[in-house]
Amino acid sequence: MTKIFHFDPVTGEYAGEEDARPDPMAGQLDGDGNELLSADAVLVPGFATLIEPMAARVGFARVFADAAWSEVEDHRGKTLWTAEGEAREISSLGPLPGGLLTEKPVLPTYPDLEAAIAAMLGWINDFAATLTAAMPEAEVRSLPVKATAARAYLAGDATPEQLAMLQAEVDLTSEALADLAAEIVANADRDDQVNARISGLRRSLKSQLESAADAFAYETILEAGKQQALTMASDLGIAPPS
Repeated sequence: MTKIFHFDPVTGEYAGEEDARPDPMAGQLDGDGNELLSADAVLVPGFATLIEPMAARVGFARVFADAAWSEVEDHRGKTLWTAEGEAREISSLGPLPGGLLTEKPVLPTYPDLEAAIAAMLGWINDFAATLTAAMPEAEVRSLPVKATAARAYLAGDATPEQLAMLQAEVDLTSEALADLAAEIVANADRDDQVNARISGLRRSLKSQLESAADAFAYETILEAGKQQALTMASDLGIAPPS
């Protein structure tokens, strides 16, 4: 039986086939006895043809154009990537577009030096803040003044105002004034060490980032810096932040 083959009105892509229906005018004669249409004439609707397409092949679509079938590459549904890692799904027939990658590119976590330094500063500042998180902010601000008073007391030359400040605290704790002064000085010394080491770590990491061979090295440098910071906290007897 005669077949008709449908194609998409926009893309021309093969859209299926069916048995043809006889043309109602087939075999009828005109007034002179001439056959209007041959007896085997069939109806061919729009966007259909009697021309049989070639056999289907994986990776190709059969397209009808200019009264003939042809094979066109079919990559629809595939995902390609730009060099920046942006995914692009293929949605139309034809060869793959140029300038795209068939595999997702491996990109550095920090694309440039500015981003790496910003990440480093943000992390170190958060780390430093975590080290003093257990101490009220007002107490942190007053520590330098208290440390000066405590050192003066231990040296035997504290002013009346400094003595009064220290005495106000021991009145609440019932500890010896000398013990309080020693603890304040020890805490201040530890904080000075923390600040000095954090400052040194910040400067060291910035220098390493600026000297990095490429953007992929930034993450390695920063991860190593985080381990240094945790070791530093442990060495100073400070519980590392979680």
